[in-house]
Amino acid sequence: MQRPILAELLDKGLLRPPQIRAGLEAALVYEAITACIAARVSRYGEASHGFSLAEWPPALQRAAGRYRAWAEWAASQVVTPRCSRVELVQDVAIDGLGLSRVRRKRGLHSDTVLRHLQIGLWQYAALAGWVSEADRAV
Repeated sequence: MQRPILAELLDKGLLRPPQIRAGLEAALVYEAITACIAARVSRYGEASHGFSLAEWPPALQRAAGRYRAWAEWAASQVVTPRCSRVELVQDVAIDGLGLSRVRRKRGLHSDTVLRHLQIGLWQYAALAGWVSEADRAV
């Protein structure tokens, strides 16, 4: 079994703990959303459109709110004409792709992928209130 890419990047000093927390939460929310959609589709006799966050536990509702706020910001951050920062972060944090695989997929230099990942996850952590004012200046 391969080690998660976020853990590798943390061990190499390329990401910090708040960024890891952000990536893990993004993956959790994404998984919850897709699980709800799949569950709705799999019940043919009970087909419904969408899902209600009110059905989720309060902690997951708060996480979804943080993810939504971050995703709106990250979607507006253009990396290439066909890729926003939200997609690049999702490639790594959710799909578990390594930097070289994202580089090939998106046609970017590995350093560019890393920098956008760092900025995207840092912004998530900042929006969530997981970094101090002193940390924000770094």
